[in-house]
Amino acid sequence: LLQPIDLPTLNLVPWYTEMDPQGHLNHPRYIDWGDEWISRWLAREGKDPVALSARADHVRFRLAALAGDRVRVEGQMVAAEEDRRTFALRALREGGELLVELRLVRQHPAWPEP
Repeated sequence: LLQPIDLPTLNLVPWYTEMDPQGHLNHPRYIDWGDEWISRWLAREGKDPVALSARADHVRFRLAALAGDRVRVEGQMVAAEEDRRTFALRALREGGELLVELRLVRQHPAWPEP
């Protein structure tokens, strides 16, 4: 195990083309946001973000994101074992409304050991 490591915040605005027929963000996009958040961190660390691969996803939906919302994605790397890392993150609408909580387990060849 490791001490949780904060990752930099990702700010974004959902596109209209990301919405489902009810006008809400299409659910798989929340996982995409998490992967983009991890990938940008990897790039800043000098590691190839394209080599990231998914091992497990857990999503707790709270509120729908809408096109034009200002959203911030924030969180931490909370566990490490061998070549896998676990990330706990959340996406919040401007004003602090919680949209989604995610726990993502990812693998990367640059992570041979914790």
